[in-house]
Amino acid sequence: MDPFATPDDVEATWRPLSAVERSWAGLLLTAAALWIRGRKPGIDAADPAAKIVSIGVVRSALERNQFEGRGSWSKTVGPRTESGAAADPTRLAEMLDFTESHLQLLGLWKPTGPRAFFGDRSPGVDPIRLPRTYRNL
Repeated sequence: MDPFATPDDVEATWRPLSAVERSWAGLLLTAAALWIRGRKPGIDAADPAAKIVSIGVVRSALERNQFEGRGSWSKTVGPRTESGAAADPTRLAEMLDFTESHLQLLGLWKPTGPRAFFGDRSPGVDPIRLPRTYRNL
C-alpha cells in the first residue's frame, strides 16, 4: 500500500531527518495510509488532505520520539496483553494520534451532542401514562 506522502515531504515541511528518523518516517507514513484507507476506502492516492494528515501525524510521532530504539512493544491492560513489531504497519497505525482536526480534514469527523430532554422542547406523550380519555375505553 502506497503512502500519501514521503519522508522527503516530512523533511520539506519540518526539518532534516536523521537516517533513523527517515526510516521511521517511511514506516509511519505507510501506517498512516493504512489507517486512512481503512476508514475511507476508495480515497484518491493524490488526496491533498490525506497527505497533510499523514505528514502531521508522522511529525507528531517523531516529535514525541516514542519510536526510537523500539523494535517491538507490549501493552497490558487488565488480563489482556497486546504486542507488535515495528515493521508491522497495522500495529504502528494504532500508535499514531489522529486528532479531531485530522478527522475533519479527511471528512470523517461527525459532531456529537446531547441526546436527552433538557427542557428546551416538549418530551411528547408518555406511553405509560395515557390521558384520562383513553383509560375508560
